[in-house]
Amino acid sequence: KRGGPLRQCRRHGQNHSTTGQKSVTLSPMDFAKFFGLDLMGPIEKKIVGFSFIMMVVAAFFSLGFFHPDEQYYAVDFAAFKAGLLSSLDSWEYQTRLRPWALPFVFLPFVKFFDLLGLNPFSMATGLRLLSGLFSFGAVCLFLKTVRGSFRKAESFLWLSFLLHLGFFFKVFSVRTNSENWATAFLLVGLSFLLRKEEKGFERPLAAFLLGLAFLMRHQMGFIVLGLGLHQLFVRKVGLKRWFLGFVLPITLCFLLELALDSLGYGRLSFSPFNYIYENLYLDKIKQFGEHSVFFYLIESLKKLGPFSPLMLFGLLYFALKKRSHYLLWSVLPFLVVHHLIGHKELRFLYPVAPLMLTMGIMACEEIDLLEWKGGRPIFKFFASLNLFVMIFLALKPAYTPLKFYKALYDSGISSLHFHKVENRPIPILDLDLYVRENFKVKAYSGELQDFSGDIWTTKYGELKILAAREECEILFSTYPLSLLENFNPTNWRERSNVWALTRCEK
Repeated sequence: KRGGPLRQCRRHGQNHSTTGQKSVTLSPMDFAKFFGLDLMGPIEKKIVGFSFIMMVVAAFFSLGFFHPDEQYYAVDFAAFKAGLLSSLDSWEYQTRLRPWALPFVFLPFVKFFDLLGLNPFSMATGLRLLSGLFSFGAVCLFLKTVRGSFRKAESFLWLSFLLHLGFFFKVFSVRTNSENWATAFLLVGLSFLLRKEEKGFERPLAAFLLGLAFLMRHQMGFIVLGLGLHQLFVRKVGLKRWFLGFVLPITLCFLLELALDSLGYGRLSFSPFNYIYENLYLDKIKQFGEHSVFFYLIESLKKLGPFSPLMLFGLLYFALKKRSHYLLWSVLPFLVVHHLIGHKELRFLYPVAPLMLTMGIMACEEIDLLEWKGGRPIFKFFASLNLFVMIFLALKPAYTPLKFYKALYDSGISSLHFHKVENRPIPILDLDLYVRENFKVKAYSGELQDFSGDIWTTKYGELKILAAREECEILFSTYPLSLLENFNPTNWRERSNVWALTRCEK
């Protein structure tokens, strides 16, 4: 008979032998179903496809970092363990308060890149691409999970658009920092925790993933605490089930943290305790500055544009109308603690941004704001503006001086002069991973018309003098010379740092 038992088994990815063994193969369709790609309509597929393309673009072009912590306490830690850096000199390494979980994720990739002979800049690009892929997959899983929470497809499309193509989400998704990785683990953990057809392993797996989010960034513990209390008091999973399926896996993560930190620092260490002792008990966090309780509100309105009012509206709506919702229980403890701590940076709140944005879109759907015809042109205008800003940020370096580091590294120069004027100090090239070994910077206080050799300048006026000399060649400038010469509204070039590398022959 056509299509007999063996043929039917193969059609379903199974192969039965005489011993009764069964092997299961994963097809591309299984992969698509896992991430919810099979549920997407044509518009959502375009959003996701464009999001993936822009993630790859950002990984290659968004060089560097938004904050040095991304380099010093993730990439540098991994490079140190891989033998690419001879030492780590930061006080946070000496006090052992940084977790080693993320550096150990990067370590095998750094070693592999080193075996391929890649330079540090290509290694960093590879790590950004790795971060972007993980973050992209996490967003897809989370959207698949919350899809059923929306009554209208249009509302869900707006959320998909904002999480995939929001300007700060896209450039942040390729960052190699703890905030990005902790957020991705949070979204993946939530995706398993909230499944309606729960299997026996999913709750412990979800808890373990949430524990990994804590390992990446200790402040995530407040989100995990809120979710745990929600499971116990709102979902009423039962004390025994809660302990075995939620508390125990997270406890295992604490033991994993102890093992990784001890292995990383070379002696018994537990970074959460060291962090609390140094920053809170010894109050060293004050040396980084203190801010008012309104700092996050003001900064988010200034830097996130319409995203900020949408997230704030969602938070207020849920606090009034949906007090038993898991999103509110997870977000609120995290926000309260961060507002109470004196030192504040907007990046600290990134982990709750996708959750608050989800709350905002859900709130807009419930009051039919997205159906308001008068608002549609406004929504489309801000969506178009967001795409423009997102593409612009994805194509520019996150840390522009890194382009100077790359030009210097590629030139093979072992020593460089810096034009020192009056009391201006010599800038420190402290990104050791991107500087060749035994590289030195020497001060030059003479006239630029008489200089010969390789020199580093940071002002347009200095570059202009060197560019006028026939024997000088500009090897690199953070801004094109033609732009500096022909475009100067508001006198910006005299106020800007123009890092340039110039070689002058005798």
